[in-house]
Amino acid sequence: MGKIALVNPHEINCRVSVGDAILVCAYPEDRDFKNNRLKKALSFQDFASRMHSLSKKKEIVFYCDSENEAVSIDMALKTEDFGFDNVKVLKGGVTGWKEAGLE
Repeated sequence: MGKIALVNPHEINCRVSVGDAILVCAYPEDRDFKNNRLKKALSFQDFASRMHSLSKKKEIVFYCDSENEAVSIDMALKTEDFGFDNVKVLKGGVTGWKEAGLE
């Protein structure tokens, strides 16, 4: 388990759009996902239900509403524990996404 990489919003938006990456809300509660939903993102519950069918090499990017990415980093580390080796965090979280002009 290594250090979790941060990715910028435009970079990950492009990869999610073409199916090369999955954007996941780091909050396990559905109400938190609804309050912080980003276009093209999966809820944590949806991600958890699909984990068994995903390649361990798939790029998975977590986000939260904290600019210091604390919740996302915690969830990314836990996901690495399940054997995923391409787990990252959205730099700036929801705020960074919106400041980048993305929806």
